[in-house]
Amino acid sequence: PDAAPAAAPAAPASSAASDILFPLAASVISVITGHNKVKGNVAELEVEGSAAPLRGDQTIARHLARSAPQSGLYGEQAENPSMIAAEIDQWLEIAQTHPATAPATLAVLDAHLEHHTFLAGAQLSLADVGVWAALVRGLGEDPAVSSALTSYKHLARWAAMLKSVNGFAMTSGRYKKHIAASAASTANKSTGKAGDAKGKPKSASEASKAAKDKFKLPPLKGGKEGQVVTRFPPEPSGHLHIGHFKALFLNKYYAERYQGRMLLRFDDTNPSNEKEEFEHGIIEDLKRLGIEPAAVSYTSDHFELIIKYAVKLIKEGNAYMDDSTQETMSTQRRAGEESVRRDEKPADSIACFMGMLFGEEAGKRCKAYGVELDEKQLKYVADNTKSLLEDWCLRAKIDQDTRNKHKGNKALFDPVIFRGNTTPHARTKTKYRAYPTYDLACPIVDSHEGVTHAMRDNQYRDRSPLYQWFFPKLGLRPVEIQDFSRLNFVYTLMSKRKLKWFVETNRVPGWDDPRFPTVKGILRRGMQLNALEDFMVAQGGSKNAVEL
Repeated sequence: PDAAPAAAPAAPASSAASDILFPLAASVISVITGHNKVKGNVAELEVEGSAAPLRGDQTIARHLARSAPQSGLYGEQAENPSMIAAEIDQWLEIAQTHPATAPATLAVLDAHLEHHTFLAGAQLSLADVGVWAALVRGLGEDPAVSSALTSYKHLARWAAMLKSVNGFAMTSGRYKKHIAASAASTANKSTGKAGDAKGKPKSASEASKAAKDKFKLPPLKGGKEGQVVTRFPPEPSGHLHIGHFKALFLNKYYAERYQGRMLLRFDDTNPSNEKEEFEHGIIEDLKRLGIEPAAVSYTSDHFELIIKYAVKLIKEGNAYMDDSTQETMSTQRRAGEESVRRDEKPADSIACFMGMLFGEEAGKRCKAYGVELDEKQLKYVADNTKSLLEDWCLRAKIDQDTRNKHKGNKALFDPVIFRGNTTPHARTKTKYRAYPTYDLACPIVDSHEGVTHAMRDNQYRDRSPLYQWFFPKLGLRPVEIQDFSRLNFVYTLMSKRKLKWFVETNRVPGWDDPRFPTVKGILRRGMQLNALEDFMVAQGGSKNAVEL
């Protein structure tokens, strides 16, 4: 596997290492090594102790790779480091001295990759990055999506694999925008009229809209150009998998179609299941998919606001505290019976709510929410701190008119909207002892973050009236819901808990195992990103479930 590559055909040099080019290879290496100082559209890097900056894409890439030996990008982790380093240098020389897109060069690459996963050695190296950068420059786009590699299946597989590695998709996206902007600037200068409709090339937004219109998906209700805001709200309890793809790509599709924004919000309301490592993993997965959200936020950013709105619901008779068991609640819901706590006085429910949230500190902390507890209420909270946490919850008090309007909808039978949990939260630590459910947090945060349209799997259609119920009750700006059809995957293991078991028991090398339905696994298996996105988005207009 460590055999040297076959010699490439002779060809004239195309560029020298000192050329100041767009930093393709340097940007990727910067991301992989965690250097993150190669930015902008010019390959220059200030180096401490050097009188002049380093210039040239390959020069900077070599420097960064050598500066991070733990990454193994220059063969440091191989059994024979000096031999692998020589192979890497040979591939880098080929990338610099031969036309990357010439049939002879592509044939040499394809033949070598028929029996190799990487160009040099048994792991990703600077050779892969350097050759990839040369291909991007020659093709003008990411080789993973280029039709020019159709006849070179091994090379195409290699390119698709690299696209799943953090740094490659992001860098090729930046390069594509760079050359588009350069072309537009050149065209405008040649016509001398930047606003000439005949001489002016299509803007990036116009080109994107034209490409997206091919799907002919239904328009958004009330959607206005430049004002649409969508959001993707994953729970940070696992890595993204194929079950998330449709929601993700539809949010992206409509944001781009209306020249709006897509937000990424972590729904971190259940500290028992959430880990910070999954937050980083989800962000990396989005980069692999070529998606850059306009902003990243957390539901926990709004906990104080959500608590204030919960107090408002209780004060106005639209929520109450309940200590019914889960079994009792289920029985009553099926029988259409009300809880015995439903008509408790708001003042008593507020005292219990503060006790559930803050325990013995309720008396001090309740004032921040416009609440005053009397001596009797304080004593009750002190005597029942453990019970309030473990046995009580806050339930929405859905009015009869709403229930009658949606007869048979059990989701409207006073759902739980706050429950206790003593597990320390990743961001707020032990500040709270109870957390809002998705049903309460989502409409509040959507409204406050400016979301205009919420994409929702139609399996949750019964919960849509509940989502809309909160807006008038809390005096919030309403948000439109756009349903989309569900994808059911058969013979596919989707459970995060079960996938985690495979990883933790070392039955697979990691979450990027090509047999996994995760983003990492699917892209590593070689699935083409553009084909995956087109397939998911094209079904957006259908209301029928699809089995795969």
